[in-house]
Amino acid sequence: MTKFTLKSILCAATALAFVGGAGLAQAQNAATASEPATKIQITLADGEQREIFGTRYEASGATEALAVLSSEFATVAVVNGALSVDDLTAQPGQALVTPITSRKTERFVFDAMRLFATLRPEWVAGVGPQLDALAKAQKRKRFWGMLEPTGVNASAPGSGLVEAIRSTYLSDPVIVDVRVRAQGDSGKRRRLTAEAFAAALAAGDGTTVAALLDPKPFTDVSLDPQVWRSARVGFAARILADGVVRANAGTPPVASPDPLTFALGAGFTLRLIDRDRATFVAALEPTS
Repeated sequence: MTKFTLKSILCAATALAFVGGAGLAQAQNAATASEPATKIQITLADGEQREIFGTRYEASGATEALAVLSSEFATVAVVNGALSVDDLTAQPGQALVTPITSRKTERFVFDAMRLFATLRPEWVAGVGPQLDALAKAQKRKRFWGMLEPTGVNASAPGSGLVEAIRSTYLSDPVIVDVRVRAQGDSGKRRRLTAEAFAAALAAGDGTTVAALLDPKPFTDVSLDPQVWRSARVGFAARILADGVVRANAGTPPVASPDPLTFALGAGFTLRLIDRDRATFVAALEPTS
């Protein structure tokens, strides 16, 4: 039986970080292709509903908005029209901000000038003029003391480099889904993580297996997201190549007295680790 531990993960990351040629290029392409969308442009018709980053929104009138997922918040900034969550409605220039773990949405005025500066080139023609108009109106309101900064940046709640690294692994769809469903309950989050990992193993879903692996051993080797994501994808492929592991993942994992340990079939023990208010897989070991 194969034993997948932090030590073996670290070795795999180191090897991939320094290897050249087609092997690394293929792994990097796979990692890039699986990178989650953390910024999306949204166009909704009047009355249309859509789930975005785990929260369901409803449009009033023809609506355009920009959604940003950070390590802790899902933010939807309304440019045209209006969007509602429950009894809370955001008009142009306002944003609906939802913490990933608590799901209690709040409404704020967003900085239109700052948002305009971060637009993707292909979005400028569509929402650029509206954001420019909002920015000019906000400038006048700030001059007259009608607007004051909150000091909170929901799109980047952490410091620059730390936030950039954390958002890379916390924005994976499976991680967001687990955190949303757990609602801040660490025990439920661990169980959902173990179940998602086992299901991905059984299905041969390398993207999900990679996303659930503890990112720290990989980021310890390289802070370049393309390099460490490539290493994690490559290591997930090694796990999936083990037929014994996949056979044991055919049944749901069973909790043990240790809240971070689950039995995977009759042959393996799955060890988890809590990191950044999420849970990841730290080791997969043969049951002694």
